[in-house]
Amino acid sequence: MMHNHHRTVLLLLLVVIFYSTPAVRSQSSGCYFTAMNLYGPASVQEGQKFEVHTLFSVTCPGGGEYTIRADLVDARTGQILSTYRTTYAILGPFAAVFTNSVVAPRAGWWSLQMNLYVLGSNGVPVGPQSQQIFGLTITSSTPTASIVIS
Repeated sequence: MMHNHHRTVLLLLLVVIFYSTPAVRSQSSGCYFTAMNLYGPASVQEGQKFEVHTLFSVTCPGGGEYTIRADLVDARTGQILSTYRTTYAILGPFAAVFTNSVVAPRAGWWSLQMNLYVLGSNGVPVGPQSQQIFGLTITSSTPTASIVIS
C-alpha cells in the first residue's frame, strides 16, 4: 500500500510540474543584421536640417512580417533625435535604405549613433540590435567679420 501511495504522489508531482512549467516557444525567426552603412554630410551649419541614410541588410530565416526601426540618437545624451520605421514581409536576406532627418545644434563636434532593430508583430525585438557611432562637424552660421585696414 505504501508503494502505491508513492507512485500516486510521484505521478501527481509530475503532472503539476508539467502543467506549471511555461511553454517555451522557439523563435524560428532569429533575425540578424548582416550589414549597416551610413551616408551623410561630413559637416553642416548650425540650425541646418540634414539627412542620414542607412543602408542595411537583415536576414530573417523564419520569414514573416517584421518592423525595422532606425533610431538616430545623440551619442552623448542618449536622446532619440529621429525615428524611421516600416514593416516588411521578410524571408531570408533583405536590404533597404532608411532616411532619418535632424537639425544640427550649435557649432562644434557632434557624436551621433544609429540604432537598428527588427521587431516582431508584438513590438518585441526578434534579434540583436545593430548600432554604429559616427560624428560630424557643425560649423557656425554667423559670418566672420573681416577688418580692412587702409
